[in-house]
Amino acid sequence: MGTEKKMMNTTLRIALLIIVIIGAFAAAGCIFDSTEIGKDPIDEPIVPDSPENVIYNLELAYNKRDINLYKQCLSPQFTFYFNPIDVGNDADGYIIPSSWGYEEDWTATQNMFTRAYDISMQLPEHLIDDPPDGATTYTAENITVSLLVMVNADNGFIANRGTLEFNFETYDSNGKTYWRIKDWRDFTYA
Repeated sequence: MGTEKKMMNTTLRIALLIIVIIGAFAAAGCIFDSTEIGKDPIDEPIVPDSPENVIYNLELAYNKRDINLYKQCLSPQFTFYFNPIDVGNDADGYIIPSSWGYEEDWTATQNMFTRAYDISMQLPEHLIDDPPDGATTYTAENITVSLLVMVNADNGFIANRGTLEFNFETYDSNGKTYWRIKDWRDFTYA
């Protein structure tokens, strides 16, 4: 009877320990932010009142394939500069130019958003310092990115080596100052 009682006590202790552990994880889920690791706590655009917020919206636009949000991140005088090592290369019959203007860029981005099987962009959080007070332009250099564009379930392209450079400018709307990307310089490679 003593051995049987010991086994029952041990089993009861293990069961209680499991319940306590599960309870602790459940309580932690209530105490701590319950968003998934690597996921943004919000899934909506935020006010572009800083360069960092513009970058957040840019990443969100890619991940949601939202061309209107993408366009809101850009200046009407926006220029995208291709990586200098890619300029002049033939990409399926298209010779890569040194840059694209606003219309070419958002049209190409819209095509990518529409045709890609899947798109995932990740930019590091809190990567951009606040511009000095009164600044109307700001440059963020050496920004790392991971961009995965899947053509279909088995084939895609990943850019996760090299860096980006963003040049921002301010604009006023309804008496408030906001930021947007004036140019984007690509220094990534596959």
